[in-house]
Amino acid sequence: MKTIIYYCPNFVAPIGGVRVLYSHSQVINDLADERINSQIHHWWDPGFVCTWFEHSANRKMDKELNPDRDFVMFAESQIYTMWKDMVAQGVRYGIFAQNGYVLNANIAADEIAECYEKASLIVSISDDVTQCIEFLFPQHMHKLIQVHYTVDPALFNVDEGLSKRKVITYMPRKNAGHVALVMNYLKMRLSPEWVLQPIEGLNQEGVAKALQESSIFMAFSEFEGVPLPPVEAALCGNLVVGNHGEGGREYWTPPIFTDISMGNIKQFAGSVLEQVQLIESVGMPAILEQTAPARKALAKRYSRESELLVMRNLAERVLKTFDPA
Repeated sequence: MKTIIYYCPNFVAPIGGVRVLYSHSQVINDLADERINSQIHHWWDPGFVCTWFEHSANRKMDKELNPDRDFVMFAESQIYTMWKDMVAQGVRYGIFAQNGYVLNANIAADEIAECYEKASLIVSISDDVTQCIEFLFPQHMHKLIQVHYTVDPALFNVDEGLSKRKVITYMPRKNAGHVALVMNYLKMRLSPEWVLQPIEGLNQEGVAKALQESSIFMAFSEFEGVPLPPVEAALCGNLVVGNHGEGGREYWTPPIFTDISMGNIKQFAGSVLEQVQLIESVGMPAILEQTAPARKALAKRYSRESELLVMRNLAERVLKTFDPA
C-alpha cells in the first residue's frame, strides 16, 4: 500500500489552508482503496494537532520515509529546503499550490524552478492557481492536477431556527488597513440598528453560527488561491460584498456576490450600504428565496461528492508515479 503524507505546518490560529490539507488526507482514506492511504505529518512537532476544527485524520508521528511506499505532499508556501531531502532520499513528492502568489515566497527563483522540475505532481486548488502555474511553469503542466475543497453542509447552511439579524460580519485577520478604512466609512453612514461584528477567535462551529445570524459578509481577501470564508458566508445566507482575491473569481457572481475593486474604499462602503437598503426594503426572507438557486449551485460545486471525484483522480495519479506503465 502507498501512503500520501501531507506535510503540515503547526498553525494554532485558524488557517483555511491547513484545514484543506486535513480534509484531503481524510478524503483519500474515505476512498477505501486498498492500494493507497494518507497521513498528516507536522514536521515541526509530530505531536502537534489542530484543535480548532473537528477531524479524524490519520497522523504520522515519526519522520521515517520509505521511497517505495511514501509520497510526500508539500504546501507551496511550506517547501523550504525539505524538497532537497526528498530528492536525496529518492522519495517522490508533490507540490500542493493553494495560492498562486506565494509560489516563490521562501526560496530563491533558481531553487524553486528546480523544486518544480523534480516534483512528480503539481496540485492546484483553483482555476486561478492553475493559470498562475501555467504562466510560471508551462513546461510542467503535464504534471498538474486541479482539485478543490469541501464546505461542510451540516455546518454552513441557512438555519431555519435562527433569525437573520441586522449584523454585518467580517474577518479582520487580513488586509487590516482596508478593514480599518471601510469601518471608518461605514460608522459615519450606517444606521445604529446595524452592528459591525468581527469574526475572530472562534472555532468552526462558532464561525458557522455567527454567519448564520448575520445578513451581510464583508470579504477583505487580498491574493487568494480560492478564498473559503466568502463561500461559507454565502451558504449561510449572507449577501457577500468585497474582494475576490483573484482566486474567488470562479464563484464570485450575482446575486450573492458583489465585486469591489481592490483599494476602492468608497465603492466598498457604498455597496454595503446598498445591500443594507435592499434588505430593509424587501426583507431577508425574500432575499433568501431569491438567492436559493445560487446557494444550491455553490453547495454542489464544493460538495463532498465533488471532492471525492477529484481526490480519486489524485490518488490514481500518485499511484502511477510508482508504476508509470
